[in-house]
Amino acid sequence: MRMETSIAPLTTLPAWQALETHYSKVRELHLRKLFADDPKRGERMTAEAVGIYFDYSKHRITAETLRLLLQLAEQSGLRARVDAMFRGEKINVTEKRAVLHVALRAPQGQSIMVEGEDVVPQVRAVLARMAGFSNRVRSGEWKGHTGKRIRNVVNIGIGGSDLGPVMAYEALRFYSQRDLTFRFVSNVDGTDFTEATRDLDPEETLFIISSKTPCLTATSTAHAPWYVVPADDKKNARLIVSQIVMDALDGLKMAYPKTTEKRQRELKAIRHHL
Repeated sequence: MRMETSIAPLTTLPAWQALETHYSKVRELHLRKLFADDPKRGERMTAEAVGIYFDYSKHRITAETLRLLLQLAEQSGLRARVDAMFRGEKINVTEKRAVLHVALRAPQGQSIMVEGEDVVPQVRAVLARMAGFSNRVRSGEWKGHTGKRIRNVVNIGIGGSDLGPVMAYEALRFYSQRDLTFRFVSNVDGTDFTEATRDLDPEETLFIISSKTPCLTATSTAHAPWYVVPADDKKNARLIVSQIVMDALDGLKMAYPKTTEKRQRELKAIRHHL
């Protein structure tokens, strides 16, 4: 059964209104009283999974709060939407696309069907390629344009394409290879880029253009001159960046067929400029 696409506004739901009434009753409660009235609160209001321990006992909530929140989730159709996401339905209504975060985390052997096709094998194949490429960079097997070993990695992205990689890097920094330098650029302003690269050797620097959409023209093309000029063969270097743009166009044709014509003109203009 497919998910219903229309729902009542959240604030009109009975559970929301009940929560507003409930809030007026608990807003002045002190945590000391909550723990005194419920000594096992610190054990009961916790959750643990995949090595993560979540303790929510120190929030101003009661058993009634939890009951009303679960009721709100039910009235909002949350379960139906979760199920629709796992079925590969197009729950991203603004872009008319499936939301496939779950496919990125799906274990080998699990199936997630999108328009009749299991996308998990494709995802696992790309993840394997990413792992292989990362290992080659770390080992020094994969080298830069002039044959030098990569010692610096710069991620270019905006919004989640910046915050996501930064968060992952900060969380896993302990396990990182310390002879590599990592920088992050998230602004089309040249100052941000200049500061991130001021002490880096272009011949030893790898750029990752990060985006959930097939192209990221704003940041990638704004800074193209820096990472193409240092190569000995400037004509060839320009073609490299041009190819990045046209590869983005190929991806754009598949993901956004209705906007391809407009984007094609924009990207061709960028290629001509390069």
